[in-house]
Amino acid sequence: MASTTSIKQVSRDKARAELRELVIAWATDADTHLATYILELGPERSGAKSRCLCPGCGGPLVAVNNAKTQYKVRPHFRHHQGANYRDCAIVAARMAILRTMTDLGWIDLPARTRSTSIKGLDGRDYEGMASRPAERVRVIRAEFSDCAPAVLHLEDGRQITVLLRGEAAPTDGSPHTGAVVVIEVDDPAVALMDPQQLRERLSLNAGACWHQHWDDAAIIDEATSQARETAIDHLALAPDGLDLPSDMPAELKSETVLHYVVKHILREAGELRTPEDVVYVETESEKRCHSRTWRLPEQHLALSEVELEKRLGLTRPDLVCNATDTAGGHSYPRLCIEVTVSNIISQERYNRIRAVGLPALEIDLRALKGRITRDRLKYLVVTSTYVKKWIYNPVLVQKFLDLEKEVKALASAEDEALEEERAERRRVNALPLQEVAEQYLEKAYRYFLLLQDTGDSWPAAGSTTGMAIAEAREDLSKQANLLAWKGYPGADEEDFLHPRGVLESLLSLKFDRGLTRKLNTGFQVLNALVTGGKGIANELTPLYLAAARAFDVPMTPAQQAIVEQWRGEVIERIKTFKGSYVRSSVYDPLLGALFPELREALPRTTGTHFLSVYQKHQQKLQPPPLEQQPREATRATMAATLAEFRHSMPSWMRSSGFLSGADLESWIEQNPESAKAWGVTSIKDKKRS
Repeated sequence: MASTTSIKQVSRDKARAELRELVIAWATDADTHLATYILELGPERSGAKSRCLCPGCGGPLVAVNNAKTQYKVRPHFRHHQGANYRDCAIVAARMAILRTMTDLGWIDLPARTRSTSIKGLDGRDYEGMASRPAERVRVIRAEFSDCAPAVLHLEDGRQITVLLRGEAAPTDGSPHTGAVVVIEVDDPAVALMDPQQLRERLSLNAGACWHQHWDDAAIIDEATSQARETAIDHLALAPDGLDLPSDMPAELKSETVLHYVVKHILREAGELRTPEDVVYVETESEKRCHSRTWRLPEQHLALSEVELEKRLGLTRPDLVCNATDTAGGHSYPRLCIEVTVSNIISQERYNRIRAVGLPALEIDLRALKGRITRDRLKYLVVTSTYVKKWIYNPVLVQKFLDLEKEVKALASAEDEALEEERAERRRVNALPLQEVAEQYLEKAYRYFLLLQDTGDSWPAAGSTTGMAIAEAREDLSKQANLLAWKGYPGADEEDFLHPRGVLESLLSLKFDRGLTRKLNTGFQVLNALVTGGKGIANELTPLYLAAARAFDVPMTPAQQAIVEQWRGEVIERIKTFKGSYVRSSVYDPLLGALFPELREALPRTTGTHFLSVYQKHQQKLQPPPLEQQPREATRATMAATLAEFRHSMPSWMRSSGFLSGADLESWIEQNPESAKAWGVTSIKDKKRS
């Protein structure tokens, strides 16, 4: 232990030089053999009668000025002339400190700390440290065995040897008790201090350190035990109960220890968290890929009946146990756990594990690098799922088989349905379009008639009318699919089948009666279509008028006159207003297939057709363009006009000064028509404009 002394440190040569200048204030009483301070001597012991000996060399000392109250040289001891007193001051200083320590009756003992280290299997040093605290103990007696050490008898019966060590202090061959405290005393000036100064010095406990302690052996054992526990905690030593061959390589020893500790952690913990796993199955039908996914969630398993390395058939798992899901999930009456430290599980070993038929979980510790403590390892093994995976799980296998069967059934059913659809398409394609269209119109007719009975409210789902409407709608959808296969889609769209839509209106005109409307004749339906809503401006009015003519809707002469009036108004709007009667033509191919009578009328009732009619009519209203004369005739006319103009020009206008200045303004005023013909404008006219 390093000293914390505050005593001045000096070199050997300097200390010896200072010794010659120093005197000694402490000596050994020749009668009592106790340390004696110079001022403790009475007048009768002055001079050579001091009966005091040098604590360093043992020679007699002379007491100087010990009985005087006034003096020039402070009281001290002096050797006789010719005596060798080398290093006596330091020895006297030690004796003075021991005497003062005895007078005080206590000593402050420093703390004792010892450390040691153990080399682990990983080649690293693991340190341990143990200590005893500092304490103040009572001294009841001091024995001076020779000039250097003193034996202090403590109140609790223990003994301690105090070595006051300086440059000349003996360090070997001294009789020591079980405990030795060393106090550094290198300053000879201590030999001059009085008892009060020495007590103050000792109260600071300066320079005291242990050389030997009563409990050194126990402290070393504790430090060694701590170092061993640290190494074991870092898995760098074999724990108790695991014997490793001395010739086993260090790397293999580390793996064996890790393997051993994991198994015992599981056995002691009695619990385990397993990882999530996913079963994914897919198969393809002719049209698409069918897939199913199932997840086995993380599980918290309670372990019981744990057995280490129990042989099961051709395999011997590291651990076999009963695992119960605490949340009520899948439990495993026999769960095998494999701990992987270095070597991966081979295919051959995997097959052996699978042959047993028991669930098997792997704890893969190959990714662990560097130091790891037992607590961290326990977290990874028991709580975390990072290093775990299922090697084999009958639950996952069975779920895979179930999902595989399910997706294969789906793919097979879809392929069969596709084949049936193709057969139906072939059958439908063999049917005439007119037959399919007529069947569709019959079903649509029945469907719209059922809607007439509902009025403004839709019937309840379970009612007779509601069920009839639903059945009719389904039949209509099936027939619409046939039309779609024939190349005419859209017959099943809600807009097309709207109760007041274009199909219902055309069917009402065709069959001369209202279907969803409670009207008795086709004319009444046409009247409702033309006069209702937007009236004559409805974008479908031309189509309905054309349908009434194509279907030859029965009418009286008066009704025919009204229809002709409507036609006239429609024609007038088409000619007058650009963009009149623009309707959607998306259903025109389908309408042409359902109503062959309208095939010619459909393209003539579109906004595009009416725009061309409007443009042609507007062109007729434009005035005819002026007739353009041939270019040669125009040139001849211009030449004649210019010649006539030149002939009428005065002679001054033929000069180079023509069209300039006041003469030009005068000519323009006199010949305004000619100036206008030539495009010549006076300056006054330019300013006005």
